[in-house]
Amino acid sequence: MTISIPAATISQPVAAGRGSIVAVSPDSGASAVVEYTTADAAAVANGVAKWAIWSKGTVGASASDLLGDNVFIRVTATGGAVALDIDSHPSTASLAAYRADWSSADPWATTITRNEALSRIWGVSGTGGVLHPGVNQSPSNFTSSMKMEMEAPFYAVRLLRINRSAANSLDAQKALIGVTGSNAIDTSYGLTVSQNLTTPVINGVSYAQLAPAGTANGFQPVIWPGREVASLTNSTTTATLTTKLPHGLITGAIVTVRNVDLPAYNVTNAAVTVTSTTAFTYTMGADPGAAATVVGSYTANMVGVLRPNVDQTYAQSEKTYIKSVPRLDGSGRPLLLIRLHCNGTVYPFPFHTMSAVARTPSTALRGRTYQMAYALSDAVATPNTLMGLAGELLDVYPVVSYSVPVISIWGVGDSTMQNDALVTDKISSWMYRACLNLSTPQKPIVYANFGASSQNSLTYWNQAKAALAAGAPAPSIMVIGMDSVNDGVNTDGTIINAFGFAEDVISTAKKYGIGKVVMCPRMPLNTLTAPQYALKVAQDIELSKLAAAYGIEWMPLPGLGDGANPERWATALNYAADGYHPNEACIESPLSTTATAFISNLLRL
Repeated sequence: MTISIPAATISQPVAAGRGSIVAVSPDSGASAVVEYTTADAAAVANGVAKWAIWSKGTVGASASDLLGDNVFIRVTATGGAVALDIDSHPSTASLAAYRADWSSADPWATTITRNEALSRIWGVSGTGGVLHPGVNQSPSNFTSSMKMEMEAPFYAVRLLRINRSAANSLDAQKALIGVTGSNAIDTSYGLTVSQNLTTPVINGVSYAQLAPAGTANGFQPVIWPGREVASLTNSTTTATLTTKLPHGLITGAIVTVRNVDLPAYNVTNAAVTVTSTTAFTYTMGADPGAAATVVGSYTANMVGVLRPNVDQTYAQSEKTYIKSVPRLDGSGRPLLLIRLHCNGTVYPFPFHTMSAVARTPSTALRGRTYQMAYALSDAVATPNTLMGLAGELLDVYPVVSYSVPVISIWGVGDSTMQNDALVTDKISSWMYRACLNLSTPQKPIVYANFGASSQNSLTYWNQAKAALAAGAPAPSIMVIGMDSVNDGVNTDGTIINAFGFAEDVISTAKKYGIGKVVMCPRMPLNTLTAPQYALKVAQDIELSKLAAAYGIEWMPLPGLGDGANPERWATALNYAADGYHPNEACIESPLSTTATAFISNLLRL
């Protein structure tokens, strides 16, 4: 499809699909700017879509790029006419010219690549294997900052906020996102520790502010989708919006209401007054004259994350378009900043304790770093607040839109998958190490830890399904432990349960479009009797046959045991002689080396 855009004109939005090649050709002396949005058709039609400029910027000659998402596109022509061409079915040869990455490595691999992936560094359970803590919640007015390395350049970010608290909902959560070129935690580059650690540093300059429009010089506010609207009524110019579930806002929150049938109800950046847990009011510019029939939807600058019941609860933000910037130290892994404010004096919150080891490059993390900071105040409302090094990690993780295709891998299992209590840095699990072994900026691999210490297979599987249901993008590959020592010793009953579990995994993978499922067996358990061990071996054999029948991968975990019958952990590989867990030496090898070889073969690297 080719469209001609006259000089001094902005084209009408045009839909273009993921994998299309977009090309512009300005006339002599003309220039073009391409903008895109992932908003839906209604938002585009109503003029409320957020537009971002493509990576080429303003071009004065023919230029093109490959789309990594389904978008709408518009083009501004300046100084002359511009031709826009959208090739929705490019040839393999055309694709190869745009990305020397997964697409050129192997045709099969392109069927499981993603442009958006979840990075989750801490698993499902908290310290001590607690899934839903009811105590030990922080009562502080607290802002957390996390600076983390991404595996490749990116152009947009969503946040996935998780509530593990059995004590309460987490209301009035606010966040900022920024990009930075500094991975320092000292006074490098002529900046303070707080500037290097917690502020966007662009070309050596710290910007502790909200970014001016069209720049990366500061933070971007995170916008969250609201709850489903039950009704919209009014008293003259005061609207009352009622939600079907608690909205989690506080008075002073800022909302944008859209797609209501009576236009007066549609507002942008209006402050609210909260009247109940499921209602708030805001001021309109005119009296709509009646209650709304089509109640539309709203977004807000804060979110409430409901209290968990059986599964942990999730809230996912809208996309924030923010392009990664070059690093000052020359590394090819760009840096992302996340700030999250929780007022624990009103809504106490759970947290994890990170290790200081992760602040600087280490062998276990293959040179990656994660740097935490804090302030005992609202440093989201006041971005120039000084923040200091901290160990507290809150459960908020980025869902990143990358500028190149990535492989997304989730590890789902019990403590032998989570590994937080087994490794010095708390986060370098064996599957994560395997992903880091293989990941490059050209062929990135992004990992999400869904290990759940002290939980049985049904529980940890439900947490992964809850994340998918909340909108987390499905992984390319899901590695899952098919049963757990927390299910009990192997019996005829556990074999039946494992087969039922496998059927649900297969069904869920089809439902959400998970590219590949990799099943793996439970690790040794020193308390098994000879008959119980025989059942474990039989179960593994039958599950591997089931996997083969459904085109699912089976990843054996050899070299962990002593080879006896019944098998016991190899002494040198067992954590604290507990008979259950791998130690850090085992996590490094043979576990991460086995997984590295298996994933490498799966991806044909």
